[in-house]
Amino acid sequence: MPRRSTAYCFVLLALAVPLASVPSTLEAQPVNKNVVNTYTLQSHYLIVDRDNINNGTFTSAGSFPGIRFGRWSGEGIGSMRAAQANRYGLDFYTGFSRKMSLSHDGDLMVGTLFPLARLTLWTGQSQRSAYLLNETPNQVIGLHNIAKSEQDGMRWGIYNVAWSNNQNPGPVYALYSKSYHAGPNDWAGFFDGRVYSSQGFIASDARLKQNVTPIADAIGIVTRLRGVSYLMNPQAVPSLELPSSRQYGLIAQEVEKVVPDLVTEVKYGSSPAMDRGEAGTAQVSTTFKALDYNGLIPILVEAFKQQQTKIGQLEARLRRFEVVGPGPVTRPDKIDSPVR
Repeated sequence: MPRRSTAYCFVLLALAVPLASVPSTLEAQPVNKNVVNTYTLQSHYLIVDRDNINNGTFTSAGSFPGIRFGRWSGEGIGSMRAAQANRYGLDFYTGFSRKMSLSHDGDLMVGTLFPLARLTLWTGQSQRSAYLLNETPNQVIGLHNIAKSEQDGMRWGIYNVAWSNNQNPGPVYALYSKSYHAGPNDWAGFFDGRVYSSQGFIASDARLKQNVTPIADAIGIVTRLRGVSYLMNPQAVPSLELPSSRQYGLIAQEVEKVVPDLVTEVKYGSSPAMDRGEAGTAQVSTTFKALDYNGLIPILVEAFKQQQTKIGQLEARLRRFEVVGPGPVTRPDKIDSPVR
């Protein structure tokens, strides 16, 4: 029989031997003399780093008591047994450098060995910690966050902090949201519930505006508006988080007849299943009108100024009919023309 055929027979015979028949203390043949007694083949499983010597060191020249792919490119999986950082977890290497780790408790860490949460991303000099892109044709959710607890205490669906230690830092945004192709129902932020802010600014630079015109007859606009107090109707849209306390404001439909630019129609969709963190699809359930209360401020400012102008005209006219010292005084009811 040719020598090559004999070798094939030995290979087939080896493959035919069941793993259970292999001796329980069979030592794997080391590739490098420095890794003797590191790998042990037991019945039905392979023990890696039997002597618990892995301290996280992974170099091209030295030993690596873990699973190594190839010899010179530096990819491998190990479990540190002789170091305190991420002890008894799993470490994933590329280019002889630890890139990702899974702790013994199940925390996933990228770029660090010290978990701050279930998922910790430490990017160092990278511009982004995470980049999520979803291009599904229908509903798209880039990030779905739910903070739920049956116990008392604080809960944050998203907790963002951004700071800079430089003396002259550039812009710092703890949260930046942008809506492209801003149409009547495109929102950079949509909040269903109360919103608190310790400060707030709205873009008002002259360079951002054109066709600037004064507000004519602001007093007439204000007199046609009706301020009311009311309670919200929770049955109108049950999934909306409407306040239960008495509110003070205006009615959007009434404002729309006077200043239509301050009123828009909102398409609202919700998914109770998604709110609970379950699989679901949000559907547009209703539409309702919303009012830009900030847009009323300049109208009130101009109405006050116009009112003050009229008051000043009245006071000046009254002073013309006063006589200083003894003598006749022209009665106000003899004023022959009204103030216009």
